Amino acid sequence: SSGINAEYGQENDIGKVSLDVNIYLVLILLQVLSSCFAGVYTEFILKTLGRDTPVMVQNVFLYLDSIFCNLVLLTYNGQFSHSSAIRIFNQSCHLKLSTLSLTRHALG
Repeated sequence: SSGINAEYGQENDIGKVSLDVNIYLVLILLQVLSSCFAGVYTEFILKTLGRDTPVMVQNVFLYLDSIFCNLVLLTYNGQFSHSSAIRIFNQSCHLKLSTLSLTRHALG
C-alpha cells in the first residue's frame, strides 16, 4: 500500500521493495545457474578433452542428450502419451513420408 496516507498527508512505503521468494523464483534461479555452469563446463570440455572430437559427433551427443532429457521429463510429468511428438512420429512412419524424408536428407 504505497502512496499518500490520507490521515497524515505523508507518503509511505516509497523506496521499499517487496520480494516474495517462492518455489518458482528458486526454480528459475536454479535453471539460470545450471545453464551458466553447463555453458562454462561445455567450453572447458571442448577446449581441453574434446579438442580431437569432430563437431558433428559433439552435435550428435548434444541432440541425443536433449532428446533423452525431454523424454524423461515428459514421462515424469505424465505427458508423454499426450505429446504431439508421438503423433508426429506415428505419422512419419508412413512409407511415402519416410521415403521422401530420407531422400531429402540424403540430398541435403
